[in-house]
Amino acid sequence: MILHAFLRKIKSFTTTASALFVLINVLIVTVNVLLRYVFDIGIVALQELEWWSYSLIFLLGATATFLEDRHVRIDILIQHLSPSIREKITLYGTLIFLLPFCFALLPSALRFAWNSFLISEQSSDPGGMPAVYLIKAAIPLSLVLLIIAGIGTFVQTRLRAQKKQ
Repeated sequence: MILHAFLRKIKSFTTTASALFVLINVLIVTVNVLLRYVFDIGIVALQELEWWSYSLIFLLGATATFLEDRHVRIDILIQHLSPSIREKITLYGTLIFLLPFCFALLPSALRFAWNSFLISEQSSDPGGMPAVYLIKAAIPLSLVLLIIAGIGTFVQTRLRAQKKQ
């Protein structure tokens, strides 16, 4: 029950944050287009903020999508399978693909973000965003959230399967 509540909180956070960044992205793009094409004003930081919000939609949305069971898979093939077979595909897909992928990327993502933090990385473009390490830190954060979601889903799926037996 604690695991289920914890996963619900992660799902709520990532779903809400992703939706919020979609709204933010739409607003930024709208302002950016108006400034550029109506007033002939280009703001580099605003364009980079657009990229950052777009990145956060996907980085946080990956966990939300996984926890809502709407992630990319071969639905056309598995839609005709029994629920128990689909459950096994989720179980082993998480164990064989998702978790190893996240664990393999995590050390590089941490180094990437940490090195950016150490040098107080800023945009290389004049007038660009400061603190680039913040967006880079979102990469390992998203991997950790996916790992937690994957382990939680694996455990929940295993417990459901054991109850059925």
